[in-house]
Amino acid sequence: MKKILILLILLFFIDFANAEEPLNLTLSRNSYNIKETLQAELVLNVNPAAQITEYNFLLRDKNNQIIPVSLFLEKLSSLKYFIYFNLPEIEDGDYYFEVRDIRYINKEDEILKQANIKKQFTLLNYSLDNSSVSIFPGIILKKSSLSIVNNKEPLEIEIKAPDYTNLSKKTLLINNLLLNILQYNEDYRIKIVYDNKEYLIPVLGAKNNLSNQTAMQPGIEPQKNSIIFLNSTFGNYFSKEILIKEQQTIYNPFYIKNTWDYEINNLSFIIGGNLNKALKLDKYNIKTIKPNETIRQIAILNEDKDSEIKNYFGSINVVYNENILSSLELNIRFLMQDNLTNNETIPVQPVINYSANNTIITKEEEKKGSSLIIIIIIAILIILSLYWLFKGKVKKTETFKEHFYKFKP
Repeated sequence: MKKILILLILLFFIDFANAEEPLNLTLSRNSYNIKETLQAELVLNVNPAAQITEYNFLLRDKNNQIIPVSLFLEKLSSLKYFIYFNLPEIEDGDYYFEVRDIRYINKEDEILKQANIKKQFTLLNYSLDNSSVSIFPGIILKKSSLSIVNNKEPLEIEIKAPDYTNLSKKTLLINNLLLNILQYNEDYRIKIVYDNKEYLIPVLGAKNNLSNQTAMQPGIEPQKNSIIFLNSTFGNYFSKEILIKEQQTIYNPFYIKNTWDYEINNLSFIIGGNLNKALKLDKYNIKTIKPNETIRQIAILNEDKDSEIKNYFGSINVVYNENILSSLELNIRFLMQDNLTNNETIPVQPVINYSANNTIITKEEEKKGSSLIIIIIIAILIILSLYWLFKGKVKKTETFKEHFYKFKP
């Protein structure tokens, strides 16, 4: 009897060990720096009862607070998903990448259930860690460009890939690098090594034939100028020269619009000339822009405030498969405080706010409206003061008859 009991206990633990969890989540690394690209893979051991979207994924801090991120999700099959996003500028410490609310039908009791899973990783101290490199995309599903962006000081990187791809090399990464990635029949991986860190970027072969890899019309390349630049008021005028003080930082919005009839995928922003020494962008990659869609960008001028020269020339280029679709030429000139004259001003586009009905209101209009309200309030106060002042002084005159009957018994 004792032997049978021991056997039953052993069988129970064997079954428990072999039981598969509904979700399996893996991260490419255990530690990152800010602006680096987190890559993750989600494998389901159950059939999902609802569509899995970006809303099923969260980034949380140690206090369980949600941190918003711009996340990219690729569906490789009904049971396999690949996720990647750039980490925002947040404090160093421990964080959690979470998959939540994955609904499925349990095979044993046919009851609708819900699964969650999360993985912890560490964000390194940005001031102490000397390297931060981001990539886009985090997985390659077809022929496209791979953007490698350096977020800190120049450093040497090594690219490793199969010989037939002709991608392997060592190079000094100063700002960004754009690689043309070809698709072959078989899968392969690109490894990017730098400062004791690495990225492994899967490149799926043509045999996979994923139906979701593109919504673009097959065989058609986007035309030149199919992407246009718009300024903060949605016009097409941009000042050719921007004058700025040495200790001034400007955050200026601009927009790009897809004027083509089809969706365009995997766009990259490349800054030409020496302009990248004084100008940074809010984002350097866009996964998808739909027909007639407008996407906002932020140009950050003189963020580091350590300009070595006084004039910067170059262009912001929108690139698709190494082809420049559109360019915006800019010239930034720094002014010494002693050289500023009364006639020399610094043109800065007005910052734009959006009202509830999406009407555009500039800061100048806000100031005019505020001034008008203040004037009206002051006028009302003056009128009320005069009213109470004169009310005390003006006395009603009475006739003799009225005065007499007031005291009549």
